[in-house]
Amino acid sequence: MDNIHCGDSEFFTEYYGNHRSLLHGNLTGMVHFQTSTPWTKIKAFQSRYFLWLTDNCIFLNYTKFETETLVPCGFLVSAHPGYIRRNEAEEELHASLGLDLSETPFQLSSRSVSVPIKDDVTRGYSFTAVVVETSTKYASKLRECFYPLQNPRTAITDYPYTGQYQFVPMVKSTDWPITKIYQLAHLHSSIIDDLRAIYVHNIQDVNKVIDDTGYSLLQGFYGMTVSRKSSDDPKDRLLHSIHNTTRTGVKVALVQTTKYEVALGQFANLQNILTNCVDPKYHSSVLVPGSGPKLSGRQVDSIS
Repeated sequence: MDNIHCGDSEFFTEYYGNHRSLLHGNLTGMVHFQTSTPWTKIKAFQSRYFLWLTDNCIFLNYTKFETETLVPCGFLVSAHPGYIRRNEAEEELHASLGLDLSETPFQLSSRSVSVPIKDDVTRGYSFTAVVVETSTKYASKLRECFYPLQNPRTAITDYPYTGQYQFVPMVKSTDWPITKIYQLAHLHSSIIDDLRAIYVHNIQDVNKVIDDTGYSLLQGFYGMTVSRKSSDDPKDRLLHSIHNTTRTGVKVALVQTTKYEVALGQFANLQNILTNCVDPKYHSSVLVPGSGPKLSGRQVDSIS
């Protein structure tokens, strides 16, 4: 710290008081600065900004609203932190929660968190998840807003991108004891670790409408089953999730390991499946003109 300010308690409180080091070594705090460089360029893997940050072991988390202290309210079970499109997820969650953003702001963050294993034990279980964050003053109210979310099995119909994910709070209560939170955190990790990625090229935005009722391409993909027959059994659904990426026309489908080979087989025939199942007048909303769908194992920068 600059020696000029070492004895200035007001300066220390204002600029350094909100910084603290967590148990896993991360330094938290709020630094307010302005730059003409867009956030997407700062965080682009090959940008000079990102490379400089990495070389100096600096990791930044973007906050979308003004706050002195940002806290995690909970996490979304089975939402993949490496692939979920946070802007798309936040937009849908705002709709499903019916929240006024000016009154209860929140954001999603893909990061590491820790939950206690059981009461009166300091050792925690660390895992990576899509975390719901907000300012301290809104935390209690926001948790209450998330509790009434629909059952994932039915919510996926109206909210296909986020409806399947269950919200789990980070604070224990009568309905949410430590053991329950820990069990769901452990379940989340086992689900994420079992997922494999298939990259699909030459497919339009998954949110595109593909019929006159407003049915989306995303919902169409979720209609694919292992048995290739219409089924309401979640266990028969082929895909765990599918996401847009930062590459135009490239999507990433996540599947369970046991369904991976079946998924590869069906995706190899994706051109015929989409052509036959989608009304011709909507084909331009599904396929990239002049190019048929193709698969690749190449990873794509998909974090938003």
